[in-house]
Amino acid sequence: RRRFVVERHGAVAPRTGTVRLMQSRRRGTVTAYASHAGLGTVAADGEEFLLHCTEIPGGSREIAVGTTVEFEEVVRFGVREATALTVVGEGGGLR
Repeated sequence: RRRFVVERHGAVAPRTGTVRLMQSRRRGTVTAYASHAGLGTVAADGEEFLLHCTEIPGGSREIAVGTTVEFEEVVRFGVREATALTVVGEGGGLR
């Protein structure tokens, strides 16, 4: 039996626990990135979002701190994440 939970700003996909928020793409800056863990953070409008290496464009698993990116916001298992990243500005870029 499939069950979708509709929330105020998004919908939870069955089995994945992912909520894709219904809003336009956001712009932010990579504030931290640990290549050994493949995890980092993106800051946008005073909020922080988890960044996973699989979301870095071009198949790269590295991105420099200070890189300006656009992204979509999702919530997975209660954690706000930056997904579908694109590099849009200066500040380091892909490594």
